[in-house]
Amino acid sequence: MIKITLPVYYTIEKKTKPNTTHLVSSNWFRNLHHHTMNNAKKHYAELVAEQLDGTKIEGRWLTKYVYYYKNKTSDASNVISQIEKFALDALVQNGVVEDDCVKYHIGSQGWHVVEDKENPRIEILVFEE
Repeated sequence: MIKITLPVYYTIEKKTKPNTTHLVSSNWFRNLHHHTMNNAKKHYAELVAEQLDGTKIEGRWLTKYVYYYKNKTSDASNVISQIEKFALDALVQNGVVEDDCVKYHIGSQGWHVVEDKENPRIEILVFEE
Protein backbone atom coordinates (compact mmCIF):
# COMPACT_ATOMS: atom_id res chain seq x y z
CA MET A 1 0.00 0.00 0.00
CA ILE A 2 1.11 3.54 -0.76
CA LYS A 3 -0.22 6.53 1.20
CA ILE A 4 -0.03 10.04 -0.22
CA THR A 5 -1.27 13.20 1.50
CA LEU A 6 -1.95 16.26 -0.64
CA PRO A 7 -3.23 19.75 0.14
CA VAL A 8 -6.57 20.80 -1.32
CA TYR A 9 -5.64 24.47 -1.61
CA TYR A 10 -3.22 25.84 -4.19
CA THR A 11 -1.65 29.30 -4.06
CA ILE A 12 -1.04 31.14 -7.30
CA GLU A 13 1.99 33.35 -6.86
CA LYS A 14 1.84 36.67 -8.66
CA LYS A 15 4.60 39.17 -9.31
CA THR A 16 2.68 42.45 -9.15
CA LYS A 17 -0.52 41.50 -7.33
CA PRO A 18 -1.23 39.68 -4.06
CA ASN A 19 -1.05 35.89 -4.23
CA THR A 20 -4.38 34.09 -4.40
CA THR A 21 -5.26 30.75 -2.80
CA HIS A 22 -7.90 28.49 -4.35
CA LEU A 23 -9.63 25.24 -3.51
CA VAL A 24 -8.45 22.74 -6.12
CA SER A 25 -11.54 21.46 -7.90
CA SER A 26 -12.74 20.58 -11.37
CA ASN A 27 -14.63 23.88 -11.53
CA TRP A 28 -11.52 25.89 -10.68
CA PHE A 29 -9.26 23.89 -13.00
CA ARG A 30 -11.38 24.27 -16.13
CA ASN A 31 -11.12 28.06 -15.93
CA LEU A 32 -7.35 28.26 -15.43
CA HIS A 33 -4.91 29.79 -17.84
CA HIS A 34 -2.78 27.02 -19.36
CA HIS A 35 0.39 28.37 -17.73
CA THR A 36 -1.16 28.28 -14.25
CA MET A 37 -2.63 24.84 -15.02
CA ASN A 38 0.81 23.45 -15.86
CA ASN A 39 2.33 24.98 -12.73
CA ALA A 40 -0.37 23.36 -10.58
CA LYS A 41 0.22 19.95 -12.22
CA LYS A 42 3.98 20.25 -11.63
CA HIS A 43 3.45 21.32 -8.02
CA TYR A 44 1.29 18.28 -7.24
CA ALA A 45 3.66 15.95 -9.11
CA GLU A 46 6.51 17.21 -6.91
CA LEU A 47 4.45 16.71 -3.75
CA VAL A 48 3.67 13.13 -4.77
CA ALA A 49 7.30 12.40 -5.69
CA GLU A 50 8.49 13.64 -2.27
CA GLN A 51 6.29 11.05 -0.54
CA LEU A 52 7.25 8.00 -2.59
CA ASP A 53 9.51 5.39 -1.01
CA GLY A 54 10.44 3.33 -4.07
CA THR A 55 7.42 1.02 -3.85
CA LYS A 56 6.26 -0.22 -7.26
CA ILE A 57 2.89 -1.71 -8.05
CA GLU A 58 2.82 -4.40 -10.70
CA GLY A 59 -0.41 -5.08 -12.54
CA ARG A 60 -3.81 -3.92 -11.37
CA TRP A 61 -4.43 -1.51 -8.51
CA LEU A 62 -7.13 0.56 -6.86
CA THR A 63 -7.43 3.69 -4.77
CA LYS A 64 -9.28 4.98 -1.73
CA TYR A 65 -9.67 8.64 -0.76
CA VAL A 66 -10.24 10.47 2.51
CA TYR A 67 -11.10 14.13 1.97
CA TYR A 68 -10.63 16.39 4.98
CA TYR A 69 -12.65 19.51 4.14
CA LYS A 70 -12.46 22.98 5.64
CA ASN A 71 -15.83 24.29 4.48
CA LYS A 72 -19.10 22.34 4.66
CA THR A 73 -20.20 23.74 1.29
CA SER A 74 -17.25 22.07 -0.45
CA ASP A 75 -18.19 19.78 -3.34
CA ALA A 76 -16.21 16.65 -2.47
CA SER A 77 -16.54 14.97 -5.88
CA ASN A 78 -15.13 18.04 -7.67
CA VAL A 79 -12.16 18.27 -5.32
CA ILE A 80 -11.38 14.56 -5.18
CA SER A 81 -11.63 14.09 -8.95
CA GLN A 82 -9.19 16.91 -9.73
CA ILE A 83 -6.59 15.95 -7.15
CA GLU A 84 -6.99 12.31 -8.19
CA LYS A 85 -6.03 13.31 -11.75
CA PHE A 86 -2.89 15.08 -10.52
CA ALA A 87 -1.90 12.21 -8.21
CA LEU A 88 -2.47 9.36 -10.68
CA ASP A 89 -0.53 11.17 -13.41
CA ALA A 90 2.33 11.65 -10.92
CA LEU A 91 2.31 7.93 -10.01
CA VAL A 92 2.71 7.07 -13.70
CA GLN A 93 5.33 9.78 -14.22
CA ASN A 94 7.39 8.42 -11.30
CA GLY A 95 7.14 4.80 -12.47
CA VAL A 96 5.16 3.61 -9.46
CA VAL A 97 2.43 2.17 -11.69
CA GLU A 98 2.59 1.28 -15.37
CA ASP A 99 -0.43 3.35 -16.38
CA ASP A 100 -3.59 4.88 -14.92
CA CYS A 101 -5.89 3.54 -17.63
CA VAL A 102 -8.69 1.10 -16.75
CA LYS A 103 -6.51 -1.86 -17.65
CA TYR A 104 -4.47 -1.16 -14.49
CA HIS A 105 -6.41 1.31 -12.33
CA ILE A 106 -9.50 -0.78 -11.74
CA GLY A 107 -11.29 1.86 -9.68
CA SER A 108 -11.76 3.22 -6.22
CA GLN A 109 -13.06 1.47 -3.15
CA GLY A 110 -14.77 4.73 -2.35
CA TRP A 111 -14.11 7.91 -0.46
CA HIS A 112 -14.91 9.40 2.89
CA VAL A 113 -15.26 13.01 3.98
CA VAL A 114 -14.23 14.36 7.36
CA GLU A 115 -14.18 17.95 8.63
CA ASP A 116 -10.77 19.42 9.50
CA LYS A 117 -10.78 23.22 9.43
CA GLU A 118 -7.13 23.44 10.51
CA ASN A 119 -5.57 21.04 7.98
CA PRO A 120 -7.74 20.45 4.89
CA ARG A 121 -6.21 17.74 2.70
CA ILE A 122 -6.74 14.52 0.80
CA GLU A 123 -5.21 11.22 1.80
CA ILE A 124 -4.86 8.79 -1.09
CA LEU A 125 -4.31 5.10 -0.46
CA VAL A 126 -3.12 2.99 -3.39
CA PHE A 127 -3.56 -0.79 -3.12
CA GLU A 128 -2.34 -3.61 -5.31
CA GLU A 129 -5.23 -5.83 -6.34
